[in-house]
Amino acid sequence: MALYWPEARVALEIVDDPASKPYEGPDDWTVLHVTCADIYDVHRFQKIGRELGGLLGEDTSFMDDPLWQRKNAELHAQLTGGIPPFGVYR
Repeated sequence: MALYWPEARVALEIVDDPASKPYEGPDDWTVLHVTCADIYDVHRFQKIGRELGGLLGEDTSFMDDPLWQRKNAELHAQLTGGIPPFGVYR
C-alpha cells in the first residue's frame, strides 16, 4: 500500500508483504519505505512523521515538545493497543 503526495513528489509505501517488490516511483520522487512494525513502534512512527513532514516542507519542530511526545505516545497506544506487534498473531 502506498500514499502519494504528487505535488511534493513524495510517496510513503507501507510494506506488509516481505515478498512484494518495493515501489520505487518515478526517478524524481522520494519514496519512504516503512513496515507495519515501524508503524507499531511509537518512536519509529514519530521518526517517520518527522521525515515525511520534512519532505512535504512542513514545520515539525512541535514534535520536539515533551508534552506533544507524551500525548502522541498515548494516542498511538490507544490506536494500536488492540493490535499485536507485527509477526505476533495467535
